[in-house]
Amino acid sequence: MADGFMFSDLIKALIQRESVGDPMAVSEKGAIGLMQIRPEYAHDLYGQSAPSVFDAARERGFDVQNENVQTARNLLFDPDINMALGDPYLRDLFRAYGGNVDNALTAYNAGPIEMNSVLAAGKGPQDMGQQAREYSGHIRQLYRDATGMDLPETINLLQLNRPRQRPAGLLE
Repeated sequence: MADGFMFSDLIKALIQRESVGDPMAVSEKGAIGLMQIRPEYAHDLYGQSAPSVFDAARERGFDVQNENVQTARNLLFDPDINMALGDPYLRDLFRAYGGNVDNALTAYNAGPIEMNSVLAAGKGPQDMGQQAREYSGHIRQLYRDATGMDLPETINLLQLNRPRQRPAGLLE
């Protein structure tokens, strides 16, 4: 594990790669927002930590009447909702791949089903299509440019625990 590694810096590099920081970004495949989440999957992202897009919106005070792909699409343009899904989803991928940076990042890009198939065949990200092969390298470069540090090969899974919110009334 590299000294000084911060998961938030990795999220910033991923956002730079995915959307160049534009919350209104839409990919050719229909992924939306800062972390480029596809609306058809936003109600049930891989892993256990990411909330449903609808639950995340309700938590933030949105009146969600219809739980459908169009509603999810509209909600994903909100940067807070997008990150409320993308951050725990990426953390779940890191957990699923034992902290392996390249596998988790490639799964974020290509999807965990494809990544699992590749790994089950005894292969890795280097055996996938060009975009998947280059994805983690590009994020590594963006991370290096922003922090002056190299991303480690694996990260300590304890770093994936999100800070808990301070209980109300502690510092009032």
